[in-house]
Amino acid sequence: MLATAAEVWVGVIALLLAGAGTMGTINVLFSNYTLRLETWMRGRGSALAMLMVWLGASVGAVAWGALASGVGVRTTLLVAAAANVGAALAARLLLTVRPVDPTAFEPQPAVSPPADSSPSAS
Repeated sequence: MLATAAEVWVGVIALLLAGAGTMGTINVLFSNYTLRLETWMRGRGSALAMLMVWLGASVGAVAWGALASGVGVRTTLLVAAAANVGAALAARLLLTVRPVDPTAFEPQPAVSPPADSSPSAS
């Protein structure tokens, strides 16, 4: 939609939709990823996931910019759209979705409750 937009307002709507979709997807993926980790590992795992996403985004920005300089912005956006469709189809065909045990996400106390140290009435 952005690559073929003749009017600025169409491009703005395309960018808003793409941004909302990206943020929603990242939010769901990070939330599920964080919930699956052990409590003591959640901060480290979340930091590593964010590092990989933003490292990939910065390296990708340089690569897409170089491609756009060589072949043009419109062609680069069409290539990016085709790559996204291809990645989505490959993921759908090659990755399996396993059912999740709903009890795995029940809240657990961060600290054990203190042992009852009151004197027993005998």
